[in-house]
Amino acid sequence: MNKRKSLQKLFVVTLLLIISFSIASSKISLVQADPGGYGKYLTIKFAGVPEGATYNSFIVTATKKSGHSWIFNPPDQEWKLGAGDVSLTATYPEGYKLLSWQDISDPDNPTTIGEENPIIIKSEKYATILVTFVPEIVNLTVNFAGSGTGTVYDGVDYHTTSFETEYAYGTQVTLTADENDDSNFDGWSDYLTSSDHTLMITLTEDTRVTASFSLKTWILDIDIFGEGSVTVTPSYDFYTDGEEAFLTFDAGDGYHLSSIEDNGLFADLEGTVFTTIYPITFHENHEVTVTFSNDGIAEVPIGEQVTVFLSSGASLTFDEVQSSGIALGTDLTSLFYDEFLIWAIRTTVSSDNVLIILQYDESILNSLGIDENSVIGIERADFVGDVNGDGVVNGQDVSIVANANPSAPGDPNWNTFLDLTGDGLINDEDVNLVNDHIGDNLDDASWYLLDGIGEDGQIRVNTDLNLVFGFTDHFSIFRGR
Repeated sequence: MNKRKSLQKLFVVTLLLIISFSIASSKISLVQADPGGYGKYLTIKFAGVPEGATYNSFIVTATKKSGHSWIFNPPDQEWKLGAGDVSLTATYPEGYKLLSWQDISDPDNPTTIGEENPIIIKSEKYATILVTFVPEIVNLTVNFAGSGTGTVYDGVDYHTTSFETEYAYGTQVTLTADENDDSNFDGWSDYLTSSDHTLMITLTEDTRVTASFSLKTWILDIDIFGEGSVTVTPSYDFYTDGEEAFLTFDAGDGYHLSSIEDNGLFADLEGTVFTTIYPITFHENHEVTVTFSNDGIAEVPIGEQVTVFLSSGASLTFDEVQSSGIALGTDLTSLFYDEFLIWAIRTTVSSDNVLIILQYDESILNSLGIDENSVIGIERADFVGDVNGDGVVNGQDVSIVANANPSAPGDPNWNTFLDLTGDGLINDEDVNLVNDHIGDNLDDASWYLLDGIGEDGQIRVNTDLNLVFGFTDHFSIFRGR
């Protein structure tokens, strides 16, 4: 009997010890826990899980020493676990990382347990653990390279120098490169090689790309006709955008520079200081044609706004040249007749609104008592009758005037140019005048510099450059009217 009581007493004491130890061991700890406890409940809550994540993308597995395990899935889940240590292991997809484990059993006093994975805890009777996931951060570095300049737009800002930006794992970034006016975009390198201006990148790791720009380069091509040479300073195979080069001309003996055509445009007289030096600023390729002609002669190219030089100080500018020809002249500094400057010229080109620029010697004008600020020609030309402008007076000219005879201003056949006598009528006198000059040829003629040039009838004088100049609607004004 006494033996039975002793066994009962021992059993009760042992049971009390077990219950006491279980209660003492019910706290969560980061260290190895003492065995004990039963009927424990563990709730796992998930934070940072993206909406729409697959069921098995984010998992927490709770494992006991016995090998038993429980699977927890988002958004939260509770399992009844036995007593003892519990190992929690987080599983998550690529592009995410575990931020922390927190005990939020007491919502007013959450406690961070740690960042380890897996982590060992001791479960309470009712324990709630919050596991937090965050996307991984990757860096995108964009570098600029090359001699040129440009911008890279990343969807937010326009960048002109190298930059680095942080993105969440898996972010898709569109980069757009645009070159500046003086540069070319040469393409992307490093992450991938592409010549497309727009680049799309899905960031799954730190990524580096390089946008390369180069300054535009241009070439200078010079064709030379006639006897002479052209020196280019500086002389390169390629010129960068905005760079300057200067053309200097050296005519051969008995020759002079007669025209400069640059990409279809002809150099003017005043802007090039009588064409001794011609500057070029490169924003495109330049094709330059330089023509040297015999002194006193200028080969006239086909084109618009064609300027040809008869000498270092005399030029003709044509609005339009429809067929090539020759202009012939003599320096005015040594040729004068009575009190009037004389200019001998021959041409076969057709043009309207011709600008005539002639150099003069101020001392000669002064010795003749001519005021260089108001030079006005008086005499008409000796060469008349060439009404069709072909350089010779013949039956065609007679026929043209005869067909307009008789007429006066307001008549359908009236043409001021055919009023050769200047009496305001086209009549037999005009027809007879043409007949009297049949056979005359421009090769044998010389003319005075006529009045009537310019809208107000004045011939302009530039005393700084010693130039006499004016406009005329018809080149034949130099052949008389």
